[in-house]
Amino acid sequence: MHYKRTPLELLHVLNATSISAHALKNATAIVNDVEHDERVKAQECRRCFYYSKIGGQAITSSNCRICNTELIHGNTNIDELCMDCAKKHKLCKHCCADMELKHRRKL
Repeated sequence: MHYKRTPLELLHVLNATSISAHALKNATAIVNDVEHDERVKAQECRRCFYYSKIGGQAITSSNCRICNTELIHGNTNIDELCMDCAKKHKLCKHCCADMELKHRRKL
């Protein structure tokens, strides 16, 4: 199958440039950890804190993957851990990564 492309327009260039600039800004924020205190307070790793989290609009419940406590979320982009377990084990509450991105031998 041959896909016929439409001629390039300025709008496409502007849109692609905006997307690339936004990605670079996010990458710079992750590397420099520009909102470190807020990120640690939110108990999230750099990736989860600085990248946008899109979820469907539905109240969703899940369970903490350590203590099995029921968690209620305002959308479908759910956290993996409760705040207490995330802090106790120094893990990202959203994805379970080590907060300092250190490789571990045990939980």
